[in-house]
Order: sequence, then C-alpha cells, then structure tokens
Amino acid sequence: MASIQQQVYDLIVYAQKNLGLDKKDSLYYYNRVLSMIGAQGTTARLKKTRISDTCPDNVMKPLLEYAAKNGCDNGDSEKFAGDILSLISLRPSEINKRFHQTGKRSGYEKAMEDLHAYGIANDYVKASAIARNIKWESKDGLVITINLSKPEKDNKQIAKLLTLAKTGYPACQLCAENIGYCSGNTIRQTLRWVDITLDGQKWFWQFSPYAYFYQHGIAVNYEHTPMKLTDRTVARLFDFVEQFPFYFLGSNAALPRVGGSILNHDHYQGGKEVLPMQKVSVKTSLGTVDGVEVGILNWYNSALRMQSTDRKAIEKLAWKLSLAWENYDNAKLDIISHTDGERHNIYAPIARKQGDKYVLDIILRNNRMSEQYPDGIFHAHKEYHNIKSEGIGLIEAMGLFVLPARLDRQLKVVEGFLCGQQYNRDNLADDMKIHGDMIDKLLSEHGNANSADDAKKFVRQYVDDVCKNILYNTAVFKQDEQGQQAFVDFLNKALK
Repeated sequence: MASIQQQVYDLIVYAQKNLGLDKKDSLYYYNRVLSMIGAQGTTARLKKTRISDTCPDNVMKPLLEYAAKNGCDNGDSEKFAGDILSLISLRPSEINKRFHQTGKRSGYEKAMEDLHAYGIANDYVKASAIARNIKWESKDGLVITINLSKPEKDNKQIAKLLTLAKTGYPACQLCAENIGYCSGNTIRQTLRWVDITLDGQKWFWQFSPYAYFYQHGIAVNYEHTPMKLTDRTVARLFDFVEQFPFYFLGSNAALPRVGGSILNHDHYQGGKEVLPMQKVSVKTSLGTVDGVEVGILNWYNSALRMQSTDRKAIEKLAWKLSLAWENYDNAKLDIISHTDGERHNIYAPIARKQGDKYVLDIILRNNRMSEQYPDGIFHAHKEYHNIKSEGIGLIEAMGLFVLPARLDRQLKVVEGFLCGQQYNRDNLADDMKIHGDMIDKLLSEHGNANSADDAKKFVRQYVDDVCKNILYNTAVFKQDEQGQQAFVDFLNKALK
C-alpha cells in the first residue's frame, strides 16, 4: 500500500495534469496538503505515478480517510475536500483569463469544453455523483431521471445547519459572492465562473454542480435582483446564443409555483443538449407575422415557436405576446390573469440558433390556485403527487423530469409486489402508503407473477404516463378541440 506521502504526491501530479498547477509550485502545495491532513513529510524518494483520472475521487479518497482519522476534517469531509481542491486549483481570475483567451484563439465552444472539464477536475461539477442518477426515455419522447446525485443531509447535519446564524451573506445561493465561500450549507470553494455580457450588462456563467443534462449551466446576473420577465429578457437570451450558438438558454417563468426554485436572483438555464420539447415540430402554423414564422408545437403543454433570421423582429413580437398573455382571461378554461392584484399569467422563453436562424420557444404558464387545486390549477394534480409533487419548472416543462431520490427505493418495493411478494395495502410502510393506488392498479393490470424485468418495465411505464399527464396538467390550453381553438384564437388576436 502506498504511503500517505506518496498519495499526497499523487494528488499533486493529478493537479499538474488536470488543474493547471505549475510544476514550480509542486513542493509548496505538497507541503500545504501534508499539513492540512496532519501528515509528516518524508525524505524517501516518491514516484511520479501515471495519473489517468479526470475527476479527483480516487486520489482524494485516501487523503480524506487519513484526515478523518486525525480529526483534521472537523467531521465535515465535503468541506475539507473543497478546501484542499480549491487550494490546488487556479484562481478565479486565472480561469476567467484562460477562458477568454481560449475563446478568442480556438473558439468559445472549446473554451466551454475546457471550463466544464475543469469543473469536473476540481470537483465542483460532481461527475461521479451525476453518473449514479437513473435515467431512461419514455415511449412518448420524455426523459425521466431519478436524481440520486444531490446528497441528502442526515438529521445531525440538518440540526447543525439550523443552529447557524443567518448572516445574509451571500444574499442567495446564486450571488457572485458565493465564489470561494464556505459556511453552513454553502460549500463553494471550488466554484469558478466566467464573465459574460448580456444586453450590455455584467453577467457570469457557471456550470451546475448537480447537472440535469450535458453541460447544464446557469447565466447569472452579477447584481442580486429578482427574476422578472421584461422587454429585454429575450434580447439577453439571444445575446447569449449569439456568443455560444452550440447552447440553448431559457428563462424560468418568473412567478412562484411555476418559476422553479430560485426567483430572488435573475438567472437563466441552458446547456449543450437538445431537450425533448426542442425536438418536436410545429403542429399548427399561424404563418408569418411581422417577418417571424409562428406555430403551435406538437407538445403536451401550451408551447409555441417563433423563428426568423431577424432577432429584433422576434424580440418585438415576443414582448407583444407577453403583454397580451399577461392580461388574457378565459373563465371557461380556468385561465384567470389576475386575482386580488396578483398576476398569474406569464411565459417561459427558450432561445437557440440554427444556422443563421434564431429560434424562440415559448411555454405559456399560469400559477393560479383554487380550492380544488390548492397546489395550482396548472400544476401536477394530486393523484400524481406520489411520483412528483414539486414545482414543474423550465427543464421539466421541456420534457426532462427530475424525480426525487426516494423513488429509487420505493419503486423497487412496488416491483417486488408485482413479482409475488406479499401485499396488503393496510400494512404498507408509512412512506409507501402514497403509492397504494399505483400498486393496486398495476396488480390489477399485470398480476403478481411477473419476472423482475417485466415488473421494472411495467413500473417505469406507469411513471412515464404520470410524467406525460403532469405536462398535460400544466397546459393552460388543453389538447381538446375547445382548448386548441382557444389557443389559436388567442395567438391570432395577440400577434396580428
């Protein structure tokens, strides 16, 4: 077994290969890491091990175990790992400089590839954890994931966090002040972002640590300002895809319940993947309006597409649509734009480029609640909450579902019942009671003598149908004749 000194040296070699650590600084950082984990140096000759890893899990593991034995990590290995990896990573200014130098020399696609690889190498992007996520594609073209990557805090950790003083710094988890910061639940020592300019304003781009898709990242306003749909939103999205045409970028609907989890800081999400909604074609064309092709998408919720080589024409038409939708009412369809001064109608725009053509997809949303639907009329209805009760934000509205980690265990229990394990609804464990209706339905359709493979297939098909139906729930204009005609009528009136 290698000595701890050799293992520290292996980390330094890893950093030379993956993190840009200068060989002239190797001895300095070798000694710093030794000190951090409570180890002594050695005069024995150390071997330069051939390191093939591009994420730090293997080289960090023995160091973290050693530090834990010595009590050097203060019982928090995640924070301690961040301290070590941040120490041997390039400074934020160096990363930013390198990014833009690469962009100008080799193109910004290469610059983004390098930045993403760096995030994996210094463990800000949790590649090995993301790889544990369960993922499949439904027959209806949706992508379903069970998110196992984001760690759940145990009761002791939660209690510890609750006792920490709330300083208000950083103001939120997206603020620029997070870079390098570590306190309580904020562990951002290895965060590195790069400057970008959108609509003449200072923004920055960072990758998501627990990515939902390939190169999933966030464009963040440098100022801590709430999310808001304005006449400049689409212009910013197009500014981004002009600079980075290999990405899409979209804005969550800027209202509670339909706007994702962070509304107090202006930001957009995007990445280098084509999501399910972006793959579908136009179902109903409304022709060309002011130089822009407009059509309703063949999609589960209420989405349309605008296309033109003239981005300014799309920006103008999209804002015209926003103003019309903000005040649109149709009581027959449960679409009410305002109640007691509260706004309910808004949309989520998603921009990309295809050659010289600008493409803007728009999802219409309404966040109104009712006595029958206290979580939202156009939210996942209660019969689907055993699978998904959280808000349906931009990414899921586009057809990529992120389901809670609990389902990995719970769905295996359901599969067991389909394979003959004894089932009594009255004796279900507390956390399985929410699945009673699903289990009864699956048993009535498929019995309890299935193979393990068939049981898994039947359960996943059930989940697929739930996700599809949730998207139908979020549609403000339903897929029936009345709903689709109202959709066409609204667009014709709003745009022409």
